[in-house]
Amino acid sequence: MAVSLINSTCSLLSLSWLTGPIFEKELRVSSRRKRYYVLRSAYLLLLTVFVAFGWFFGVSFAGASATYRISRMSMAATMIVATISWFQFISLQLIALVMLSNAINAEVQKKTLDVLASTPITSLQIIMGKLAGKLLQLVLLLAVSLPLLAVIRAFGGVPWDYLIAAGCVTLTATIFAASVSLFLSTVRKNAYTVITSSITIALFLFVGLPLLASLLSYLTNNTFFRNNMLDAIVMINPFVVMGNLTASMYSAGAPALIWPLHCALMLALSAILVVLSVFRVRPAILAQYKKPLARRLGRRWKKRTQKTTPDQSQRPVEAPTCRITGDCIIWRELNRPVGGSVISDRVGVLILAALLVVVYSLGVYYQWIVERGFHSVFVGFITFIILLRTATLAATTIASEKQAKTWPILLTTPLDDGQIIRSKALAVLRRTAGLWIILTAHIVLFTITGVLHPLAGVGAFCSIVPAALFLIGSGLLAGTFFKTNTGAIVATFAIPLVAWFFCPCFTFSNPAFSAGRSMMVGSSLFSEIPAGVPYFAFFGLLMLVVPTVSYVVFGLVFLWWAKCRVRRRIFT
Repeated sequence: MAVSLINSTCSLLSLSWLTGPIFEKELRVSSRRKRYYVLRSAYLLLLTVFVAFGWFFGVSFAGASATYRISRMSMAATMIVATISWFQFISLQLIALVMLSNAINAEVQKKTLDVLASTPITSLQIIMGKLAGKLLQLVLLLAVSLPLLAVIRAFGGVPWDYLIAAGCVTLTATIFAASVSLFLSTVRKNAYTVITSSITIALFLFVGLPLLASLLSYLTNNTFFRNNMLDAIVMINPFVVMGNLTASMYSAGAPALIWPLHCALMLALSAILVVLSVFRVRPAILAQYKKPLARRLGRRWKKRTQKTTPDQSQRPVEAPTCRITGDCIIWRELNRPVGGSVISDRVGVLILAALLVVVYSLGVYYQWIVERGFHSVFVGFITFIILLRTATLAATTIASEKQAKTWPILLTTPLDDGQIIRSKALAVLRRTAGLWIILTAHIVLFTITGVLHPLAGVGAFCSIVPAALFLIGSGLLAGTFFKTNTGAIVATFAIPLVAWFFCPCFTFSNPAFSAGRSMMVGSSLFSEIPAGVPYFAFFGLLMLVVPTVSYVVFGLVFLWWAKCRVRRRIFT
């Protein structure tokens, strides 16, 4: 009896009843795949780059004495710790979205989830095993920086409270991002749709919802709503809490927001998503055997439209032939949904339209519409959406053909390699035409009204158009290398993501930042430049010309390279 009691206690403490054998399987698979070693190496490399730049900008005081440099070591430590904390805060959430994007749908496609369902393993063990196996890899990445943070803290200026709070906020935000991606993997069939849907949900929760709540609070003039609802929405926003913690570290004061409450709320939301994922496991298995609703309705309609003649048996009426005008590849791409279904695309359009209404309403209400700072943020946000959609469409336009086994059929047509690549690129531009129209109309309207400088639009488009060409070329090239949408998307986003958001030396080449900065032409920020100093103008011109030329050259090279690789690795 004592042995049985000890075994039960050890089993309870080992959490094998919660994760089952799935957790051990995930650990074995993760230890044998090269991608995780590459991920850790890339993470360490980027972390080293951030530490080096933080040290350079924080310690290198030109012409200063040694005493002065020593006295400023605490400031350097504060800058380095804040940089590392924000780097791992953003990167771990993005990695979690990608790692959990194919947790369940990949099992469904491989027909292995049916086998798991026939075993004594419960749905809870499947979900928790998948989640715990991936989170362990993320915790290892988070633990890599802990010794470095402890050493840098010896320079002074960094309290232990900030390290603990930043680590907890980062961990809970990562768990929430992983839970969102895991839940969507039980609903979506493709990993890339899970990634794009997760990013859309994050933008709505952390950007759109606070804007909407702010608008409603001031339009209704409700004191209770303003004092309580806004606080609740801000409390579940990890970016606001992390920013508040960083500001309190710099000011040596107490944070205005209670971060333990935020962590508890994020864990509660993650638990709700995990429970929903558990209930979605069995329906995900059965969904692959059910006939689509459209197919069933189509067959019923076909039976009703059948006509009979006295001399012949029942014979269906032939539907009229759909004539394709123009380029057949562009026609097919325009009729292919982006988010996995037409309903998802329509929901995305409605969300974007609602955000535009909220933003313009807030701009008119607070009179931000006449300030160039408002237009700088708006243009930067629209640029980010345009480039995100462009990269996603370009990466999936060839990879989806390979995944659907239609790529060899396309290559047997009379179209040559150049026509295929050209049509794919034009289809991406056609599918993003709506966003380009919104951006152009906004800039033209407020340039006519005199709010924006006439050169603002020129600078913005000189930053956005070459970057879009670069993403189209890199996306099409990635599609020729990878046979799945997920691999093509990750490869397409890797270089821009690292260069634009994680490398301080290349931040000026970020097209969203450059487009937003162009809206400030003619404002006081530019009038403060002293006259007779030519290097200011030279540096500004250099920041615009060098990225523009680089994007155009690399975009054209990638398109040519993709054309050369069209008929390589057709079946793999």
